[in-house]
Amino acid sequence: MADRGLIILLILVIIVAGGILGFRRYMDLNAETEMATQEAVQNGGTVLEANTFTTSGVTDKTDEFLNMGIGENDVEKFNNNFIKYQGAQSGTMVRLLINAVRDSNAASTHQISMEYNDKTYTEDVSNIRSLISLNNTYTISFEYNSTTQYIEKIIIK
Repeated sequence: MADRGLIILLILVIIVAGGILGFRRYMDLNAETEMATQEAVQNGGTVLEANTFTTSGVTDKTDEFLNMGIGENDVEKFNNNFIKYQGAQSGTMVRLLINAVRDSNAASTHQISMEYNDKTYTEDVSNIRSLISLNNTYTISFEYNSTTQYIEKIIIK
């Protein structure tokens, strides 16, 4: 009978310990999401953008790791940062694309201009952000440099 009580006690301890560990992991994930949300909002984004950023950041790093040295040339690597936005996109995704172009232009010799409402933006691509409504759907297309095949212009309609 004492063995049965000890077994029940051990099972209860294991259940409680598992619950505590699960709760700690939940709290850690909550803290990470809250930090990403605060960062996105501080940078002029929205909570939805923060959540998209958190998941896409993991996906981007995974893709980057899997694609290391698998034969993609520099043009493909560069263009693939933007190709995923091609076609119909929500306003949130268009704003993320604008951020990606801004960051790329700051770090790369391959500069991308953006066109919206028949106006082309070069150094000031971030100025488009305020024109993009999160509630609308936009169509994204690209123009490529005829010599290098790098994306040189992104058109938002």
